[in-house]
Amino acid sequence: MLSGLNLKQARFVAEYALDNNATQAAIRAGYSKRTAASQGSRLLTNAEIAAAVVKFNNAAVKVAADKLEITAAKVLQDIEDLRVSALAADAFPSALRASELQGKTIGLFTDQVDINATTTGDGAPTQTALQLAREIAFALSVAMRSAEATPSTPDTPLTH
Repeated sequence: MLSGLNLKQARFVAEYALDNNATQAAIRAGYSKRTAASQGSRLLTNAEIAAAVVKFNNAAVKVAADKLEITAAKVLQDIEDLRVSALAADAFPSALRASELQGKTIGLFTDQVDINATTTGDGAPTQTALQLAREIAFALSVAMRSAEATPSTPDTPLTH
């Protein structure tokens, strides 16, 4: 059983990994159909269950990757083979997409920024988290002032 969870909670974690549907996972784990939506939502907000879901999903992905013998090098090689084939066929949009996938795979581009802020034992943010929040707020205020200062007319497109 997953450490710190009761049997029903552990079953919920395993069921949630199947389809990422909290309501259906709650039903399959044995919670009432009538309250499954609220139970599923409540379970996912439980820190121990959320951590178990992440751990369970990571383990499942690793098992699947091992079973299929998928490695980062193989994925990159497959993408490169597709890119070369696309270029040879003058399929430039496909080649561009393959290049984009290569860049994403090795971390050249990010679609979102992961900010991990920590707190002290009493729940207050640490100095690092406070400093990060201040820097983000400052950067946003500078960007907003810049946008407000740039005049916009129907003949002048916005370029920022």
